[in-house]
Amino acid sequence: MRKNHAMIWMLGLGGGVLLAGLAYAFFAQFEHSAWFSTDLRRLLNREEVPIFGGGGVLTAAGIIGVLYASGAFVVGPATFATALPPAHRYDAAGNVRLPISLVRQGRIAHGDVVLLRSGELAFVCLKDESAAAAAAGKAVANQFGLVGALVGAAVSAARESGREEEIARLRHHAMQWPLEQQLSAHALNLRLPAQHLVEFHGGGWFTAMHLRTPSEQLVVHAIEPHDLPVLRGWLAHFGVAQRG
Repeated sequence: MRKNHAMIWMLGLGGGVLLAGLAYAFFAQFEHSAWFSTDLRRLLNREEVPIFGGGGVLTAAGIIGVLYASGAFVVGPATFATALPPAHRYDAAGNVRLPISLVRQGRIAHGDVVLLRSGELAFVCLKDESAAAAAAGKAVANQFGLVGALVGAAVSAARESGREEEIARLRHHAMQWPLEQQLSAHALNLRLPAQHLVEFHGGGWFTAMHLRTPSEQLVVHAIEPHDLPVLRGWLAHFGVAQRG
């Protein structure tokens, strides 16, 4: 088992920056109010960087420490037998089916990875969107600072909710067909035997989580934390190399 260090540090640093920014915004808004202490205002104006910056660093360190101590974001290898998913994650043929989003050919493909008992891995794309457009939307929101980030997050959450509902409908419809028919319905679908999977990388500071094949690198854009051990367990069961 291992911890997702990138996620822990990202949350810690993000929390520290956010708190420092809110504290500074509060000070800038009310420092000239009648109720605001003159001595405190002078101190904060004189020592802005050490106080607000130091507070942000201490906050980040505290968040990171709590996350490490709590055992949050623990991921790691698991055998296929000990990480089996709930019954509703099996298709009619008894194969494991996990929701996942992959980046293929410049598109974010939302769908299901199907782990066949025969030792083959299939991906059924239910909906796809431009990876460049998604990244550009986040970049535009970030240009407007904290307000832009908050508005962007709200818009993203609403879009995500609508996308999940649409994918759920598409999944229900697709699963009425045999797997072979599902795979023929979209250009981003694929089916590979386990021996053609070169390596699974769990990701790190400078490397995205991905599954490497002889012809391409399938970047994992999104997967549920409780589904990741199932995927890794299946890969281990069929002898696919893993790192990270």
